[in-house]
Amino acid sequence: MAIRLGAKQLQSKRLIMNKRKVTRYWKPYHKDSKHLYLITNGHHYKLGITKNIETRVKDIQTANATKVKLIKTWSFKSGREAYEVEGYLLENTSASPAENEWFEDNRCRDLIIKEIDKAIEIILKKGAKQTLYNGTFHASKKISNLKQKKIPCLNEFLLIIYFLENHRNVIKELAQEFFVFTASLANTEIFDLLEVIELVKAEDSARKESTLFAKAMMIHLNLTDEGVVTEFTRVMDKVRLQYEPFYTQRLIDLAEQKQLSQERKENLQKLIALRDNLSENEERLIDLLNHYS
Repeated sequence: MAIRLGAKQLQSKRLIMNKRKVTRYWKPYHKDSKHLYLITNGHHYKLGITKNIETRVKDIQTANATKVKLIKTWSFKSGREAYEVEGYLLENTSASPAENEWFEDNRCRDLIIKEIDKAIEIILKKGAKQTLYNGTFHASKKISNLKQKKIPCLNEFLLIIYFLENHRNVIKELAQEFFVFTASLANTEIFDLLEVIELVKAEDSARKESTLFAKAMMIHLNLTDEGVVTEFTRVMDKVRLQYEPFYTQRLIDLAEQKQLSQERKENLQKLIALRDNLSENEERLIDLLNHYS
């Protein structure tokens, strides 16, 4: 995990990603999520924060086919302190991260734990801080000028473009639902993607001049019509959970009315169980999904 120690402020790319959570949930962290955890599935490690270690491990296990093991936990005075430490650690790792804070590290666990312990000690001593006022995130110029900014759900957007271009007749109703959603977005971060989707919707030949469209057309999937519907629904759910403030409530309503297919239920379980800093609605949804029959 190789933490780069120093007195730098907590100004991470990950916190840029979490700016959306301020908009969606009115605060970027849960005040009761005071516990930092390190777990492994035997191949990768995951670092995260939670308010209930036992429940969190169970949720992560639900979304993993392989056995996960809790290695160590650290407790902090407040959710904010735990959030700052987690963000600093994830930003300052030289390991190769996968999605949802999973990362690879070939060293022994004791060495990883020792390095995290040392990093936490320095972070708390130096007072690395995120600027938060009344639940609002104030990004510094340094953050806004980052050369590389990862776009959440980019791969899912490319898949959606692929399906809209090649299987519109199969996902007709779902496509219309997705177009309504994209029309409501005003996110400049994904403007280029939204523009391509509008061109695909209109079957405008200009879409073929887009690099994003070209990347999407490099995808080749051999799916049945049923498989197309299942996969489009999966990626649509992930994108809308990321960008649509009230989509979780919509899924809760569908779960309560038993209107989710088994495949969609299982895909949502995997998706939400791997998220950290769950909102109350997300916790409600994962509880419904875990008891869904």
